[in-house]
Amino acid sequence: MLGKIYYDYASRHTFKFEDPSNKRDIRVGMSKSEVQSSFGTPDSVVKPKVQEPVKGRKPVKPAPQQPQPEKWVYSKYGLTIEFENEAVKAIYFKGEKYESGGVTVALDSTEFYAAREWYDKAIEVFNKVRNLTPSDEETLAFLSNAYINAGRSDEALEAFRASVEAQPGNKYFHYNYGVLLLRAEQFEDAIREFKAAVDLDPNYKEAVYNLGAAYVNWGVKLKQQAEDLALRQNLEEQAKYEAMSKDKFRQALPYLERLTEIDPNDVFIWELIGKIYANLGEVEKAEQAFKKADELRSKQ
Repeated sequence: MLGKIYYDYASRHTFKFEDPSNKRDIRVGMSKSEVQSSFGTPDSVVKPKVQEPVKGRKPVKPAPQQPQPEKWVYSKYGLTIEFENEAVKAIYFKGEKYESGGVTVALDSTEFYAAREWYDKAIEVFNKVRNLTPSDEETLAFLSNAYINAGRSDEALEAFRASVEAQPGNKYFHYNYGVLLLRAEQFEDAIREFKAAVDLDPNYKEAVYNLGAAYVNWGVKLKQQAEDLALRQNLEEQAKYEAMSKDKFRQALPYLERLTEIDPNDVFIWELIGKIYANLGEVEKAEQAFKKADELRSKQ
């Protein structure tokens, strides 16, 4: 209960931090007036240097140089903006440089750091509970989520990896380790852990679902890569990635169809199966799955 209280405090601070009123967007191409309207007066302004002639000497024609951009620095946000012709040319934020698109900046990070402190406290408590009751599914779920929300995903991966090695017969350890790996887009390793959990309990619904979801997400990732290759006119590689994408979708189907046996009234699963068949070009099967989803929805 103490861990849940800490987690609840952390969640409340996170909610406040993520409130839209605490966010401002900045994008390449914005005007100076738009930037000032969103973020206020910068903490400092770095103007382009102008070369001044030396008194008493004949002016020398200077060598051509790249024009130095004007920079606005908002130190409290960790934000630096370069301007060219009165518009944003580049954005420096959290160690990254953006010359296209934009970023979202939080105006007040107080709630963010408060949330981190409470998540850290929750992690400490949930780890104690895990040592007492290693198979408590709720504790493991809270623990993994607290690690992720606290920005300590690497620690979470190591902690659950060690747990799996220590207790390979614990389906909950395999499952939660798989969830962390899936979030990190380590699809192959995630699939291995979910399969281990399902081998230990063939009716472990959450593990069966995430096993299918891992293949689906992998397929979506490959499909996106195929689309990027198409834009670059790399048709041979595009075809290769499209084929790999469809292969992952096909591998997902047996697990999602297994879910319809465990819970035949799950509308979401039927819709997901329909989308997969549509991506595979199997129109008739897609229509059947969507029809089943509609029938179930009408009965709810």
